[in-house]
Amino acid sequence: MSPVKRVERLLARKDVRGLCRALRSRDVLVRRRAAQALGELGNPAGVPCLTRALKDGDQYVVRWAVDSLRAIGDRSAVEALILAMFGSGRQLARLAAQALSGMNDPGAQQAVRLRDILLRNDWEALRRMGEEGGHALSLVLRSEQYRAWPSAKCRHVLEAALRLGVTPPPQHRRELSAMGVFVSGVHTVGDLLKGLGHRSPEVRIAAAEKLAESGQKWVTGPLYRRFRREVSAGGEQKVAIAFARALDRLGDDRAIACYRELLHHPESQRVAGAARALAGIGTPSAIKTLFWFAAQPPPPPAYRNVPVVLSALESAGPAAFEALRDLAGHESAQVRRLLIEVILRSGHPEAARLLARMARDEDDPDVQRTALDGLATLNTAQAADLLFELAEDVPRGWVIRSLAAITHPVGVRHLRTLAPDATTLEGIVREGDGRPLAGGLIQVVREQFFGEEAGWGWQAISARAETDSEGAFALTVLAGDPEAALRLKLVIPARQSGEESEVFTAPLELAAGQENRVEVRIDRFFSRLLLSVEARGGR
Repeated sequence: MSPVKRVERLLARKDVRGLCRALRSRDVLVRRRAAQALGELGNPAGVPCLTRALKDGDQYVVRWAVDSLRAIGDRSAVEALILAMFGSGRQLARLAAQALSGMNDPGAQQAVRLRDILLRNDWEALRRMGEEGGHALSLVLRSEQYRAWPSAKCRHVLEAALRLGVTPPPQHRRELSAMGVFVSGVHTVGDLLKGLGHRSPEVRIAAAEKLAESGQKWVTGPLYRRFRREVSAGGEQKVAIAFARALDRLGDDRAIACYRELLHHPESQRVAGAARALAGIGTPSAIKTLFWFAAQPPPPPAYRNVPVVLSALESAGPAAFEALRDLAGHESAQVRRLLIEVILRSGHPEAARLLARMARDEDDPDVQRTALDGLATLNTAQAADLLFELAEDVPRGWVIRSLAAITHPVGVRHLRTLAPDATTLEGIVREGDGRPLAGGLIQVVREQFFGEEAGWGWQAISARAETDSEGAFALTVLAGDPEAALRLKLVIPARQSGEESEVFTAPLELAAGQENRVEVRIDRFFSRLLLSVEARGGR
């Protein structure tokens, strides 16, 4: 019986293992027929044999192997064709690309699209690839073509793969380290420790962050030694901050203690650097180091460093809120008052709610008023709502006073509910051509006598509101001499550096104790404001 007929018999018996053995035959005709027969069977078990056959020296064996992989069409067959498409052999790559193009498999189509993107070096299109392209990218990282590409191209592909959550193969460990990227399962702790001494600051920072995530406390020794290098002259401040943060997360407070000691330094520049570093570290212990320095200041001369420390604490943002929120019930009124100032400047979305809770639960009147004033300073609809809700729990007059400082329309409406006899304004500012003016600063001022030397002048009797995108504003006028002359003052800030702000004023007649609707139009030709005021009555 001829060898080819034996292949036919193997096909009739659906003997995949026998056909795989035939693919290793010295007879090229046997190998060709075996490759073709595996495709006719369509059994995924034949994929590994066909993948090896792609390296056969006979072009027809290779062609039949490609066709058979396409015919099988399961995930493993598609992967084999993708690797072939990104292989070093041009003819095989072309055959594999043609086979993948003709398949309905989504993974095959994504791989063909990825090939076109990489041929064009279209990095923008590569960045736009969705999660479905992640699998194809993972295969590209294992391909022969990838190893031959320039380093810049490899970097783009690696970055795209990491963005899509692909774990690169271990052989890319050095490339990733050079990029400042350390991947669990690819890099060892030894790689991370080596990364602490890399010439690139970004790589050193990334290595420290990964060491912190590892939870391996034994690495704090070498990490602290590296921190001492970075914090000394010639080191990188941002790297020292990252090392200190990693040490703190691993339970080692030596770096925090180093910066704490510098807060007492006689040189203000060193103090400012240490305070900014602690704010940059951003961990609870670093934030609390700043807070307690300000809350319980040291004796002179270090006492003069408190303003610098407070400035750094305010720059910590939401991290300060998270680290200090538990101090809302502290026994010291001074601590609670300082906490309110920090919360107010934190920019945290829960800041208003915590201020409201402190105002409701507070026993000290001064701290309570500070919390209410803090809500007014936020000047948001949420802050106005919370103040309105507090009217039953705190002195009503204090709530009204705080609402009067809010220029958000919600605050003005709540004020009229609590104090129907309040004088309020709601209006809109327009340019001469009717367009609304956004970003204008508007305020009511009153003529007042300031003494013999100063004479008569103008004093603000309302908060200063900023017009919104529609030109709208809302104000509350504080009680005063009903006979005093009032003016509406509008300041248009300079739009560009070098320009001057524009200032306009106009006489204002308001219906005291009522809701006043005001329409303001800017007349630049005569440098004046044209006002239209309509009283709506009290409630």
